[in-house]
Amino acid sequence: MNDISRWQEWLTVLAYLVITTFIMWRIFATGNK
Repeated sequence: MNDISRWQEWLTVLAYLVITTFIMWRIFATGNK
């Protein structure tokens, strides 16, 4: 059970980082145009 919770924790952090990076990249790309 501990492994599953740890995986969920990592997936949540990874998803948050990916979404944040994507949003920042979109804003940066749009601002550069």
